[in-house]
Amino acid sequence: MNVVVSVVLIMAFSIIIVGLVFQMAIPKIQEYKQELAFEQGKNQVDLIVLSISDLISEPINSSRILDINIKKGNLNFSTNSISFSDGYNIYKRTFENIKFNEIILPSGKTKIMLRKTGKNKINVKIM
Repeated sequence: MNVVVSVVLIMAFSIIIVGLVFQMAIPKIQEYKQELAFEQGKNQVDLIVLSISDLISEPINSSRILDINIKKGNLNFSTNSISFSDGYNIYKRTFENIKFNEIILPSGKTKIMLRKTGKNKINVKIM
């Protein structure tokens, strides 16, 4: 066989093999990125929960300012819960005796203020 033909065949097979590896690897990478974004959102919810736990034991009109960074998804405050959703999964923390105003934080960097406005009431405000 001619050397040129051999080189061309080796190059073609190499390109095909690299293409197949990428076809299998890219979905796994995307899945891993999705999992990381969801874990990051859960961590943000847990950070807020810790701040609320501290805040609820303080006097009325006490407040906390938090830097929130959500890569993908939304953080929702509803009547008595905080949830994070990335479109596929939901992580929710519910409070028995604490009430929030309804607010949705979109993806990105955001500053929020948590202010205790009553014995069991926390007002959430985007700054």
